[in-house]
Amino acid sequence: MFCNVPGITGRSTIARAVKASFDEEVAFVTKLVKAPSPNPYTPQNSPLHVPVEGEVPTLIFEKLKELGLNAKYVGASRERMNVVAEWGEKRGRSVLMLNGHMDTSALDEKRSGGSYSGIVRDGKIYGHGVLDMKATLAAYIYAVKALMECKVKISGKLLLAFVVDEESGASRKLGSHYLLENGCTPKACFIGEHGSRYIRIGQRGIYRFLIRVRGSSVHTGMSAWEKKELGRNAVVDMANVITALQDLNIAYKASKIFEGRRPVLTFPTKIEGGAGLNVVPDECVA
Repeated sequence: MFCNVPGITGRSTIARAVKASFDEEVAFVTKLVKAPSPNPYTPQNSPLHVPVEGEVPTLIFEKLKELGLNAKYVGASRERMNVVAEWGEKRGRSVLMLNGHMDTSALDEKRSGGSYSGIVRDGKIYGHGVLDMKATLAAYIYAVKALMECKVKISGKLLLAFVVDEESGASRKLGSHYLLENGCTPKACFIGEHGSRYIRIGQRGIYRFLIRVRGSSVHTGMSAWEKKELGRNAVVDMANVITALQDLNIAYKASKIFEGRRPVLTFPTKIEGGAGLNVVPDECVA
């Protein structure tokens, strides 16, 4: 992709344009943070018709239109719409996608007081979803705004893609999967997720698994449970599984791309078991 503002002068001009809009950009980030979009779902139950992303798609769509970009809603359902916009040479075949997700990780509603405040204090924005990844979404938009203001010309296109349903595992065909399967095939893609100060050419993969332990249910007041004649506590058995997995040493081949990094086993992240306070759990799932 070719840009007609080469050299230090061009970069300095763009940097000044970014700085000039910085306060406006911060205000937009706080607006996104104040629009909750927690995603508590899993790949198994991520819904098609529940507006998980809330008002975030609308806020982004309206901002893109305000800047003069031809924004569009695209998606598998009206309740879970991705937002896309292109900028650059109309006939440009070389497309670079800037991709980011609009949902955030789930939040315990009982402990969420102030989590969506978007308060700016001591040069930092506080609120759930700032880092992952609403600040990045704003950065994409205001980077293009700076390029437009500086009248930068490129031989290809930038495709801004704001997608749904990443936090559930991105395995349902609602967000990026939907775009790829419906004609959106950029030559390259940049994803501004947190985690590294440097641009990497790949990302650690993920493998999710569910373990179900079965026991035997019995009322805790029965003498048969007291004598250990009946009943088996599935939660206790799951605790043994968890303990064993903590000591698991995963064999792996070091990556040249991610030097010094190794696989990480995080188990469990969610656990369910037990039907009542006076009943021995006959199943535990983690």
